[in-house]
Formats: sequence, C-alpha cells, structure tokens
Amino acid sequence: MTAVTIPTLGALTLQLALGLAVFQAHSKRLANQCFLALSIAIAGWLSGLFFGTNTTDPKVAEFWIRQASAAAVLYLLTLNLLRLSVRQQLRGWRSLLGHSRVWLFLTVGIGILCQTQLFLKGAQMSAVPGLPPKPIYGDGVYIFSAFFVAALLLLFSSYWQDLRKTSGGEHAELSFILIGGIAAVSFTLALSFVLDRLIGESRALLFAPFRVLVFSFVVGYGIATRKILEVGFFMRRAIAYLVLAAYLVALYFLVWWLSVSVFIPIIGQDGRILAHVLAALVIAFAMAPARGVSQ
Repeated sequence: MTAVTIPTLGALTLQLALGLAVFQAHSKRLANQCFLALSIAIAGWLSGLFFGTNTTDPKVAEFWIRQASAAAVLYLLTLNLLRLSVRQQLRGWRSLLGHSRVWLFLTVGIGILCQTQLFLKGAQMSAVPGLPPKPIYGDGVYIFSAFFVAALLLLFSSYWQDLRKTSGGEHAELSFILIGGIAAVSFTLALSFVLDRLIGESRALLFAPFRVLVFSFVVGYGIATRKILEVGFFMRRAIAYLVLAAYLVALYFLVWWLSVSVFIPIIGQDGRILAHVLAALVIAFAMAPARGVSQ
C-alpha cells in the first residue's frame, strides 16, 4: 500500500456515489445517464491510478498507466455526450452517439495509441518506498497531449456557445458542468506545475486523486443548491453532506501533510502529533463556513 491508496479509494467512492445518486434521481433521463457514464470514466482513471501505484511489477504499472491514459480520453468523450444530452432534445443513445461520430472515432484512435510502445515505453519503479512509479513516455505522448489540449479547447468552446443559447434549467446545468470542467483542468495544471517543482513528479502524483474531485465538488454544489439534473430534495441534501465531508477530509489531509513536511525535520516524530492537532484546528474553523456554503 502506498501513500496514494487511501486518497484514491476515497475519491473513487465519492465519484461513484455522486454518479449513482444522480442516475437514481431520474434514471430515464438521458442527461442523468450521461453523468453516470462520465462518473464511470473518472472512476476508470482513478482505478488505473490505484492499481498502477500499488504494484512492484513494472509491467503491471505500465499496463495500468496505459489504461488510465485511455480513461482520460474517455472522460472528454463523456463530457461532450453530457453536453449534447442537456443541450439537444435527443431521443436516446443511438441518436446521441450519432451526433458524436467524430468524437468516437478520435477517442478510439487515441485509446489504441495509448496501448502502443510509441506512447509509453515502460515504467520505472521508485527507489523510495511508498512512492508511485514514473512513466517513461515515447514520442506518441506529443500526439496524445496535442489531442487532449485541442479537444478541451473545442469542448469548452462548444459549452460556451451553448450557454449563450440556453436559459433556465438547461443554462444552469451547462454552467455548472462548464465551471466544473474548467476548474478541474485549471486546478490540475496549476497544481501539477507547482508540485512537480516543489516536491518532485512522483510525490506530486500523491495529490492526483484530489484534483479530479474538483469537478465533482462543483457539480455536487450545483445539485445541492440549484436543483440541476432534476435531483430531489433528500437526494440533494445527501449529496451536499457527502461533498462537505469529502472537502473536510481533503482539507485535513492537505494541512496534515504540509505540517508534517515542515515540523518533522525540526522536532522529529513529535511533528506528526502537532500536524494532527493543527489539521483538527483548521477543520474546526472551516466546518461552519463550509456547512453554510453547502446549504
């Protein structure tokens, strides 16, 4: 078990719970079905992260890095399917997929690329116990990166155009999905850039599960406060408390980790106790404002 195991399992549980809650609220609505598909894609990425970091075999780590990369591309596809299901009055999945033929073709192509040596040559296991492996990418990673950036820009542009043409419930749903997507990507890129330089690429991967939850937090807040995706009152309240709990746990872990990094070199192992005390104090002061926002 590595240091990323528990955060990954927590993020995986929250994402699947949110997806299932939205689906159960209106299982026959296409948008709710697409949100469940989006949650499954995110869960697929988290599963690849979980299994890839909890192995000592470089071949196994390489396999799961490939699947996590493919799941990241699938995330873009399902995000576009969610946009179409909210924006257009489509009858079912056949019509929805028919409007996404180009996206499907490109997603399959990049997914196949992820399984080749051109994309990933292997994985190097960390010499430090508890740290995840380091991927050794090939030249194909540039094709993957170019597609990912271009697809994101196209996706956000499409969402923005749809926002200008909609109103009411559709506008609210598209707004929260767009804000969640932008926040998730912006937060991920900024955090990756900072952490890679402060603590190294392998240690920065420990925070990867928390990055993807930004999208879930934004959408969960929209469900709890703006009634998006037609979620009922009791389901909205449950999701609000679920998002609140996940936020507080993530905040506790972040404060604890920062405190340990500062105090252990100064006062030794007693720094762990002090770190728990400081994290608990931060949670105590943050709980009331966070609960007010969630309601």
